[in-house]
Amino acid sequence: MRRIVRAAAALAVLLAASLLSGCWDRIEVNDLAIVHGVALDRSPEGEVELTVSIAVPAQIKPPGAPGGEGQGPPATNKSATGRTVSEAQTRLQKMLSRQLFWAQNAVILIGEDLAREGVADVLDFFTRSTQPRLNTVLAVAVGRAKDVLATTLPIELNVPSGIQEIERLRIGPFITLRRFLTLLLNEGVEPFVGLVHVTTTGAPEPGSIGSPQPVSSAREGPTQPSMRGAAVFKGPRLVALLTEEETPGLHWAQGDFAIQTVEVPMGDGKWVGFNVIRQSRRLVPAVKDGEITMRLEVKAETALVDNQASVDADDVAVVRLLEEKLASEIERSVRHTLDKVQREAQSDILGFGAAVRRAMPAVWEQVKASWDELFPEIPVEVVVDARILRTGLTSRSLTVPRSRATSLRELREAGGREGPAR
Repeated sequence: MRRIVRAAAALAVLLAASLLSGCWDRIEVNDLAIVHGVALDRSPEGEVELTVSIAVPAQIKPPGAPGGEGQGPPATNKSATGRTVSEAQTRLQKMLSRQLFWAQNAVILIGEDLAREGVADVLDFFTRSTQPRLNTVLAVAVGRAKDVLATTLPIELNVPSGIQEIERLRIGPFITLRRFLTLLLNEGVEPFVGLVHVTTTGAPEPGSIGSPQPVSSAREGPTQPSMRGAAVFKGPRLVALLTEEETPGLHWAQGDFAIQTVEVPMGDGKWVGFNVIRQSRRLVPAVKDGEITMRLEVKAETALVDNQASVDADDVAVVRLLEEKLASEIERSVRHTLDKVQREAQSDILGFGAAVRRAMPAVWEQVKASWDELFPEIPVEVVVDARILRTGLTSRSLTVPRSRATSLRELREAGGREGPAR
């Protein structure tokens, strides 16, 4: 009897020990190929080309570690093609000694040609799989997306992380995969994403970075990504590209805060620059004589940061006139974007339809089937309330005496806009 009890106790101990042996299906970090960036293009054979930027842990130096000869890049790019993204991933995995890990992916770049065909099929993989995250930055690349991953970005460890940091600064119209899908699935609004170009710094002086230039105009120097403009979608298809000059109007019309400045012309080639502190927008739809109209109200609070025109900000009347000119410049920018969005793209990325749906549900039920035809013809009233809250440490230019400051009369007589759109 005693032997039976001892045998049972020993068996219980062995069973308990087997339960405490750890995670049987765990995967060590050293066995993972951590994906930092993804590029999707259409291959010459018509398949999906998947390019991933994979971290190379051995080449990543810890902070303060000394450099060494032969130090390689901290990431490597690998590509494979397939009829679907999942098939391309399977082929790509066969070329790697470690398992692909998607949870740390920072950006999904889609080539322009593939985006014009439609992105619904290629994005299905990233919304259905368990590892990819919906807060990943989504952007369209001018040309081939894989070319963006092949560039370098000063200061940042790799290009995908740098693009993610730029999105967090809200310096451009970058959005996440989650927001893109929300815009795509909601009624009365179309999606848009940021636009990435491949540029070059030329041949900068030692210790400097240089100003990015288009690749075609440069003869030498490293390439880097440049976030300029926006990609306009209609449903899942890319239909138009907004230039760098047309994008500020999108920020105002969307009400999204972004780090931006507004340059207001003051005549004789002089400008006054303002930084945006806060901004908001409000859409007010109405029906007049059986026609839908839209009132776009924009509010902007700014700080005067560049007084090239030598205006005297001590004068309240001068400040009020500057606010009027600032409001006029913001309205011009919004009108410029509206014309592109309504006439050329004919895509409601501003959410006019959603505003009608919220304010007048019964009207929306009547017009939603024909909204694509109605949207380009909707009259839009743009009303801008611009305020100057700060004028800096000095109200007028320290290099110009008060007697030579630009007078109120001269400001009123200053002509229209000079120079290219900003």
